[in-house]
Amino acid sequence: DLAGHTAGGQLPVFAQRAAPIQVSAWGYALTTGLPEMDVLFTEHTFCPLTFPWISEKAYYLPALIPQQPPGAGPPHRPRRPGPLRFGYGGSPAKLNPVILTRWAELLRARPDATLECQYLGFEQQAVQLSILRELDIDPRRVTFGPMMVHAEHLEHVAAWDVALDAWPHTGGVTTLDATM
Repeated sequence: DLAGHTAGGQLPVFAQRAAPIQVSAWGYALTTGLPEMDVLFTEHTFCPLTFPWISEKAYYLPALIPQQPPGAGPPHRPRRPGPLRFGYGGSPAKLNPVILTRWAELLRARPDATLECQYLGFEQQAVQLSILRELDIDPRRVTFGPMMVHAEHLEHVAAWDVALDAWPHTGGVTTLDATM
């Protein structure tokens, strides 16, 4: 299983013991909670040894998500002068009224700051209008862009001053990209 509790996951199939040995890994780094799932490939960052709720036998790997090594992306640049640039590179499906309220508070606290939202789905006008309604700020301060090829995405992320994340469903690789 590479999906866990994400969209399109097949946990009901695994709950019926579809295979003699069932393994969960990569696409979802935490326990499935299914006693029928035998093995979980994970890493200490996602699932510490002290995490008591693992239903599977955990096998710890040195790294679960293949990520470019630091320095493999765009060069680090000094902060450019001007307004603070917030950025979000995750799915709009992970946004909710609670997190958008927090983002609105940030943007109101910094009236000259801007926000860039970039991922698959942000090119849809209905998504943009919904987010703008929740933020209740000048729409000229928010830009939306589609998902990009990885090199272009990293260029955008490198231009952000502060990368934002969603909650409770946080980003994965897109969040790691902001640490490069």
